[in-house]
Amino acid sequence: MDDIIFKENFFSKELMERLNHDLESLSSGSNFVDPAGIWVGQLIANQRRLVRNEVFDTSVKEVIDLILPEFDLGAFIAELSYVKLYLPWDIHTDSNRQQSFTQRPYYNVLIPLHSVDSRTIIFNEASEEFNEFSKFKEQNQKSNNPVSLDIWNKYLDMCWDHDREWLSIKEILPAQDAGQFIAFKRKFFHSSDNFHKRLSGPKRFLQIIVDQA
Repeated sequence: MDDIIFKENFFSKELMERLNHDLESLSSGSNFVDPAGIWVGQLIANQRRLVRNEVFDTSVKEVIDLILPEFDLGAFIAELSYVKLYLPWDIHTDSNRQQSFTQRPYYNVLIPLHSVDSRTIIFNEASEEFNEFSKFKEQNQKSNNPVSLDIWNKYLDMCWDHDREWLSIKEILPAQDAGQFIAFKRKFFHSSDNFHKRLSGPKRFLQIIVDQA
């Protein structure tokens, strides 16, 4: 399968309206405050993990039924989270997740819940062993084709400047819009862009972690 899947208007407007309503009706999630990274001490996100009895007979189940056929046989949902992102995630992979049931990380799925001037940046660099980019830098040489300063300053100026030298661009995804289906293999390092400079509120999306049996 392709490393990156991107489809516009994959979900109907009516389904997205119900999905927004159902997710907003959930109880509050857990705040994540950066313990040591680029946003140390600041609120990055509120994450509401969904459990099984909150999914059946809801719009979330409809979303799952639509996306699973897009993957190879043996794919299954390991984790569902309603995310309100206040500050960009720093560079990371999603290879290791607490809710994963196998040692075979597969895809990270993002379902934007509104139109927002923000995009995900995916890099060529990858790891199936760890999420932290600091570990990657310790074990690897600098990139032969690092991210240009123009792109870095346009989208990634909130990241540590020296990280740029270890990274090369795989794809800059389009601005997020309700109805899109976005998926990419969890092993790739990626980051949100600097949307916090343009938005007054959080970026909201449903994140689905897909494993493979």
